[in-house]
Amino acid sequence: MGVTQFYITFSVLFCQGVTYENIGLNKSTWQQSPYHIKEWGAVRAVDGLYSDLTATGGQCVISGNGKSTAEWRVDLGRIHIIHHIVIYYRAEHIYSDMINAYASRFLGFSVYVSNTTDKYDGILCFMDRNFTIETIPNPMNIICPNQESGRYVIYYNNRTHPPYPDGYSTYAYNELCEMEVLSCAVGTYGFECKETCGNCRDISKCLNTNGTCLGGCKDGFHGYLCKSPCSTGSYGIDCKEKCGNCLDVYKCSLSNGTCLTGCVAGYHGNLCKTPCTLGSYGLECRGTCGNCHMCSNANGSCLTACDAGYLGEMCKTPCGRGFFGKNCTHTCIETCNGCNNVNGLCDSGCLLGWKGYFCSELYGCSPKGYFGSNCSIPCPDVNCQECHMESGICHVCKQGYKGQRCETDFINNIKFYSLLGAFCLSLTVIGILIGYNIMIRKRQLTQHQPYDHQESCDANLPDVSRGYVNCEELRDMQMYDTAQ
Repeated sequence: MGVTQFYITFSVLFCQGVTYENIGLNKSTWQQSPYHIKEWGAVRAVDGLYSDLTATGGQCVISGNGKSTAEWRVDLGRIHIIHHIVIYYRAEHIYSDMINAYASRFLGFSVYVSNTTDKYDGILCFMDRNFTIETIPNPMNIICPNQESGRYVIYYNNRTHPPYPDGYSTYAYNELCEMEVLSCAVGTYGFECKETCGNCRDISKCLNTNGTCLGGCKDGFHGYLCKSPCSTGSYGIDCKEKCGNCLDVYKCSLSNGTCLTGCVAGYHGNLCKTPCTLGSYGLECRGTCGNCHMCSNANGSCLTACDAGYLGEMCKTPCGRGFFGKNCTHTCIETCNGCNNVNGLCDSGCLLGWKGYFCSELYGCSPKGYFGSNCSIPCPDVNCQECHMESGICHVCKQGYKGQRCETDFINNIKFYSLLGAFCLSLTVIGILIGYNIMIRKRQLTQHQPYDHQESCDANLPDVSRGYVNCEELRDMQMYDTAQ
């Protein structure tokens, strides 16, 4: 009991402050020369049961009789660093509590750690050369010299080279009731399991040999140890995702990309990757675009021309009073009391005295001839029949008058100019008659004049101008023409 207590005490002291995990529990097993009773199969050594170490307890592996070698192994599923191994073997105390009748079958065993099913490909972790029936402990704690790593843990015993030391059985057996293969607890690795695994996606797949995360990293980390956070502006699996338009890129969640302090102007959503919908802009897209077809989702400035009736970078400034339309270049009708900045309609009403959509229809007081808000003031021009309701300016004169102030009596003017025309016509007719009479009188006087000596000239002479001096000259000319 003293030796057994020593090993148990040593194990507890060695492992104090460190938690280890039985990585062989319920893993796949195999044994050479199994006994024909299935209840004693190879799996019994990793089922976690070892309260009854007798054959009849049904918790132990028992191999076939009369074999010179015995071998059993457990497949850990992948390579692990092996910190220590604890073996519980068959115990039948026949003579006293001090002697285990089946300890002789356990003496001389070996334990290998290998990456294959062949023990000789691996490393000898332990080989018994010193224990006797009286000194071999149960359970036995085995510590590999260099904390070996491997996938398979192999138990081996043989009786192939007699003579054997005192107390050894004649044949080799597998009579294991439990083999605990203890490695670093989940989340730790390395020598003495003092290192902590990184941010593995599956912490159970952190290699306890070097901390490699076989299943990859949690979102937001990268590297084979998964201890490196994503760089600024990236997140997600293997840091392959890019952060959105975060207000503070340093506040982008490494795991899912959420912008913890909100989005820059023009974007919304947890990831700040969704631009504002058409017609909105600014922080959280709370701003409303002005009167244009498209505006910047960041600051609301219009990217297209303003709609009719508006001006400014954001197209939110309506046309000034008296203007409307595209670029506010159109002038409102003067009779409008301010017009619609978009289409120019007089939707704010007309000036006093005007009506209609475009304030183009006059209306006045009733009865006519007055103006003012109460239609109580007579039109200022005496000859005015209807004046402007507000200003009093005459726009309809009484019959027979015209002019801005109805000061002109155009009927009397017509009479005057008619008489003047008749007078002038009469003078013209009289002048014509007088001239005609004078011509008649002259003709009559010519016919009654006395005979002149020149009229005795040859009647056969041609009619000539009165420019000649007398008939003699004519006669001489005629004679000259005849001689020729």
